[in-house]
Amino acid sequence: MFVFYPKGLGELRFYISSQPSLEASYRVFQQHLEGTFGPPTLSSPGSEGFLSHTWVFHGAEILHYVSEHFGPTEYVIIQTTAERKQ
Repeated sequence: MFVFYPKGLGELRFYISSQPSLEASYRVFQQHLEGTFGPPTLSSPGSEGFLSHTWVFHGAEILHYVSEHFGPTEYVIIQTTAERKQ
């Protein structure tokens, strides 16, 4: 999914619909994210029994977490930080 801010593209959101469970999807995403970007900059207890992870880069953040949204929902979001702060 693409999310646009007033000045342009602000977020990319990713989902896996082919995984048999939330646990499997979370594990696959986390393995790919850590394999590509290294360990998270920040990790903290999240909701629904999953850790929340954030990778911080100059001008962007990557978020991976699970939260309640009509049932537990996984989020992987790449967002620009410059657009958000304006």
